[in-house]
Amino acid sequence: MGERCFIKAHNEPEPIGGGSKASYAIGMAYEVDCQRIPLLWVALFDEEDLKSVIVPEHFLEDAAPNVTIPTLHASKSRTINTFERRIPVLRKHIDPAIWPFVELFQKAVEECKYSHIELDLHALWWMQGKSADRLKKSIVKHLAVYESDASWCALYGDKLIADTSGLYGLPFFDSPFEGEIELPWCHATPDGGVEPSEPR
Repeated sequence: MGERCFIKAHNEPEPIGGGSKASYAIGMAYEVDCQRIPLLWVALFDEEDLKSVIVPEHFLEDAAPNVTIPTLHASKSRTINTFERRIPVLRKHIDPAIWPFVELFQKAVEECKYSHIELDLHALWWMQGKSADRLKKSIVKHLAVYESDASWCALYGDKLIADTSGLYGLPFFDSPFEGEIELPWCHATPDGGVEPSEPR
């Protein structure tokens, strides 16, 4: 199992870093072995949402020296609007057979009970040689896929995305919303629907 990055939700107007006492909920995680940020996570943000956050150099040790790394952070309302703008591009490149999973992801964000959404990319920074510049370039490259077909194909190829493995991370694996999967702000029902949950 590789190190993991997270999409998390909280009520803070700025990214929350190491040592913060702010509470937050983990929505999803992914293993960074593939070196890519899940497609639908990136679809929540644009380049104006690229910010910096101070974290311990080693993500398992709060007492480690602090470093500044890039992150994506925005209000929930902004992420919803950004995602809606991305839908035409997503529809163009995603197989219709798995489109319901895109809609369920969108619904999960809409049902979030917190005011802000942030990507915790600490592990990806670590795996990419602990270089803030390299991680920033990677984020910008992921965001650029919505600007042109050439940028999309350079990162994802020219075939329709036909499986869910690159859409988002754990706990969904390759068959998201199958069974009773809990999220901090929503949960999937056995019939494939989604219902809101209270924040933990």
